[in-house]
Amino acid sequence: HNMVGFNYRMTEMQSAIGIAELERIDNWNMPNRIRNANIIIDQIKDLPQVLYKPIDTETRKNGWYVMAFSLDIENMTCDIKQFVDAAVAEGAVVWKVFWPQCHVETAFQKHIAFGKSGFPFKSKEYVNPASVDYSNVDVPNALWHESHTFTCFAFPTFTEENCEQIGQALRKVILAYSK
Repeated sequence: HNMVGFNYRMTEMQSAIGIAELERIDNWNMPNRIRNANIIIDQIKDLPQVLYKPIDTETRKNGWYVMAFSLDIENMTCDIKQFVDAAVAEGAVVWKVFWPQCHVETAFQKHIAFGKSGFPFKSKEYVNPASVDYSNVDVPNALWHESHTFTCFAFPTFTEENCEQIGQALRKVILAYSK
């Protein structure tokens, strides 16, 4: 991102549709997402190359908006980009981690903000300028996940067959790249 911004792009019509769709969340949306997620996860959960998979417990309920999987890339013959490209080529609806490290974005490195005020980076609330200095941030866990994790989707509109195909594609690519 080149500047800090807001994400207020929803129109009144989209809001009305969203409110109406909330009525279906418990009887259509979530049941389909849960079904689809389980179909995909079941295809790869037993593979030792899958280090971390989505969590869904009584105390940590998953909304299944996106599923993140972390792979044992050190014991595979590809990097995460090659894996994602191969999985997409096999028909899997996957992508790289889409929550990049914010502090490396241009907006944070150069403090490009709102208008001439420089808010939030030059706000009077920041009494210590070092608190918004992102030039030397060390985030080893974020770096690790960025190079080991891919995201997959369990959209409620997917059929069971779609999800079987996605799961099989992921399994095929993981096994093909395994050492």
